[in-house]
Amino acid sequence: MKRFTIYLFSLALVIGLSGCQDFLDTPPENALLWEEAMRTPEDAQRLLSSNYDVLRAGNFYGGNVWMLSDLMADNMDGRTLSGDFLAYHTHNTGIFISASRDLWFQGYLVIYRANVLLERIDEVQGLSDSERTRMIAEAKFLRAMGHFEEIRFFAQPYGSSADNNHTGIPLRVAANTDRIPRATVGEVYTQIIADLQDAIAGLPTENNGYVTSWGAKAYLARVYFQMNQFQNAFDLATDVINNGGFSLNPDVMARFSANANAENIFALISTGNLDNSGGGIAGHYRSTNLTGAEPTGKISQAFHAIAVADTADLRRQWYISQDTLQASERIYLTRFNADFFNVPIVHLAEVMLIRAECAVELGDLTTAESDLNAIRTRAGLDPVNPGQGANALRTFIQAERRLELVGEGNRLHDLKRQAVNGNPSLTINGAPWDCAGMVVQLPDEEAAGNPEIVLNPEGNCN
Repeated sequence: MKRFTIYLFSLALVIGLSGCQDFLDTPPENALLWEEAMRTPEDAQRLLSSNYDVLRAGNFYGGNVWMLSDLMADNMDGRTLSGDFLAYHTHNTGIFISASRDLWFQGYLVIYRANVLLERIDEVQGLSDSERTRMIAEAKFLRAMGHFEEIRFFAQPYGSSADNNHTGIPLRVAANTDRIPRATVGEVYTQIIADLQDAIAGLPTENNGYVTSWGAKAYLARVYFQMNQFQNAFDLATDVINNGGFSLNPDVMARFSANANAENIFALISTGNLDNSGGGIAGHYRSTNLTGAEPTGKISQAFHAIAVADTADLRRQWYISQDTLQASERIYLTRFNADFFNVPIVHLAEVMLIRAECAVELGDLTTAESDLNAIRTRAGLDPVNPGQGANALRTFIQAERRLELVGEGNRLHDLKRQAVNGNPSLTINGAPWDCAGMVVQLPDEEAAGNPEIVLNPEGNCN
């Protein structure tokens, strides 16, 4: 993927939430004006491809989307953290956190670029009908991704109020610099679903390494699952599992490699060290060359004990320990140690675990047990004993999600989802799941540049 910079993109540094209109009216030297940038189908494709570059940035899906949410949950060792990472781990983010600033900016840059393409695509000459349909669908998928990741960090979860009328994030469906207030969580999720449904309808089943209709279906299953809308998530997951042609790789280490992998439904591709979608993830977690600076992402001793408790579990090789069984013990993940690797945005193992838990909630214990056992068998574990009740199966599946998806940024969102689905007393590292600090504070640039914005409450997680 080639990087493609357009004047509007470089200027909309915080998507119009700061800066002045006079500045926007004056093109910087050597900038490419919109009229010069979107003349041909190739120009439109470069614009679309550039948005995947934003996704894979180290301070977005190429690193921090996973790392920051994991730091806020209960799998990580916080003893040596400092600065922004410590603020996330202790649920004390304020407006002057650079990691939050970057996370906010990257998500809204994805949204902005998608909106530009959607608004201007009819001005491009020479697009075939199929190209136009695909590009619109991809742009809507990317816009949905941007909104979904932003709202999971910067607002309380879907379901935490009866009507989902609690404060969400700015909902941006136009490529402008308007200063707008925060929409409700319900409004944002309604738009996310609409965009993903349109993406499913317009995307092909093959797309040269970019998102396909199967990727959009799997991602929408994740969204519905986050909303605890189990029938919708189950139906989409079943379609992907039964008809998508994907299969679990027998090697538990294979997910994070640069090789073709039939398990990955949609992944950000890497072609080498200079084109490494997972470079930011590896930078956080990589456990090789520990004679130098140790990685930020370390696994807690408590979770490590759970992860390696069964000696048959092949995923034990995902961990390496220093100073074992001592108070100073450090535990590192090995699954991100490749020189470069593809980043699986959504993969079959996750979709099977989504369907398994949805099946429990819907009373289909046979499907739940089958999907759970497929993941366990691949990991070298025995199937669960047949005839488990719903509560026992749910516990097994949620435990398996924690083991199988470690380091992939799911744990915080899983805990919040479980809390609103009948477990209101749930705590995360001893703090209530819905305490104010469990939601990331909006960054200073947003607060200073948009008078319509109301900031999140802070603290109260001690």
